Amino acid sequence: LEGFDECAGLYRIEAGLRQRVSFQQINLMAPLPAMEPFDAVFLRNVLIYFDAETKRAVIDRVVATIKPGGILFMGTAEGRAHAESGLEPLIPGAFRKPVRR
Repeated sequence: LEGFDECAGLYRIEAGLRQRVSFQQINLMAPLPAMEPFDAVFLRNVLIYFDAETKRAVIDRVVATIKPGGILFMGTAEGRAHAESGLEPLIPGAFRKPVRR
């Protein structure tokens, strides 16, 4: 819903969707908390601050939280951190976790 008056230019997410979303701070350098598997993870412009070994460790932890067939979005500046993750490239910056058969 688009805001008006003092909220002009702002948007509010529909209540049904808001109830399905949660936000939390997560330290990517530590084991990730138990979570439901994700359909998509956005990790854009985060890995550029880590060395190659740390990038691989973070990618491995994040990929483990993605459902088979799910997608990881990364910034193209992150380099080839995904190269050994088993992800399938879709387009620049988007990678699919394979569905195991």
